[in-house]
Amino acid sequence: MGHPSQEELDFQEGWPRGLAKEDDPIQPRHYSELSPEPLHVIEGWSLGFYAAQVVKYIARAGRKGGPGKLVEDLKKAAFYLNRWIYVLEKKDK
Repeated sequence: MGHPSQEELDFQEGWPRGLAKEDDPIQPRHYSELSPEPLHVIEGWSLGFYAAQVVKYIARAGRKGGPGKLVEDLKKAAFYLNRWIYVLEKKDK
């Protein structure tokens, strides 16, 4: 299964066109500069919601909003990981 090209993504209705890369709502710089992009990892590994959030925040840690946001993104990743553990443990009871 191939991934959509940027041209195909740009064709989607409702997204602003001609934005600077850092303002691109589909492929923002803090993700598109990574290889592989977190979206491709999430789709390729068929990750669920919580795991996807953990991957997303770990991948962008310190990239979106500069180094000052590193701890904030790591805390967000930890929140989703802890929430996932809580949900799994609650199911086992």
